[in-house]
Amino acid sequence: MRKSTVVALIGAALFSGMPANSAEEGKEAVAKTILVTQSWDDGDQNDARLIGILQKYKARGTFFIYPVNYVTLETNQEAALKVDPRLVAPFARFLETYGGKDGIEIGAHGFHHPDMRKLKPEELLFELTESKRVLEAWFKTPVKGLAYPGGASDATVEKAVQAAGYVYARRVENAPKVFPPENPMA
Repeated sequence: MRKSTVVALIGAALFSGMPANSAEEGKEAVAKTILVTQSWDDGDQNDARLIGILQKYKARGTFFIYPVNYVTLETNQEAALKVDPRLVAPFARFLETYGGKDGIEIGAHGFHHPDMRKLKPEELLFELTESKRVLEAWFKTPVKGLAYPGGASDATVEKAVQAAGYVYARRVENAPKVFPPENPMA
């Protein structure tokens, strides 16, 4: 079960930029601002409704998707829905749900959603590059971010994520300082 419904309600108003009379004033405003980020993992039927809510309030959100079940859905809807009945089906509706919407970012979540710390180097490389490649092909947009499945990462995984071309990655725990991040891969 996802905990995103509460976040969607809390995060209805987001900052797109703040006016400042000087660079110093701008830095002070950012330092005093509470930033809210919203993201949802896995890609399921509830996301279409959630995206509608985000768009209604001109809010932004990132949806981290792992492609394996949608690869099956693309060719065999019945088999895919047996694996995960929460999938957005048919495949055209899946693409329509996330694609081309203002303020909606697509991020990767691995290809199969594994604990990346437990993978061999070649398996880790596949999870990172294949999920990015497939999502970029489907949505015709760069995939810049990755959500670690289960929130699990370590220094080896973080280096591999950066080497695979991601700009940032996220885990699930709270942090006292999130912007600017000390390590965008953590």
